[in-house]
Amino acid sequence: MSAREPQETAAVAAAAGVKKVRRSWDRVLVSSFLAGAYIAFGGMVAITVSSGLDPATWGTLPTLFTGAAFTLGLILVVVAGSDLATGNMMLVPLGALEGKLSIGDVARN
Repeated sequence: MSAREPQETAAVAAAAGVKKVRRSWDRVLVSSFLAGAYIAFGGMVAITVSSGLDPATWGTLPTLFTGAAFTLGLILVVVAGSDLATGNMMLVPLGALEGKLSIGDVARN
């Protein structure tokens, strides 16, 4: 895996933002619902992993376990290519800043 320069990373992110804007509304809707389900699943796993761990005995380890388990939901979102609002709020304006999208595209997104 090769490392990218910051300019290359920004160009790839802008291209991803252009792809996100060009998708049909039904794919975006399903992808957004799935992203919510993945995040909810990660939250459930985080609660399950850390429930019953007494902080008096375990100290701050339950917090570490909760955070580590919750990231499963975020990993599922990235692997599945789902749409989270936070990702779109970063990628789509980058596409507009590179001149590949209009302000209308950003507002519609």
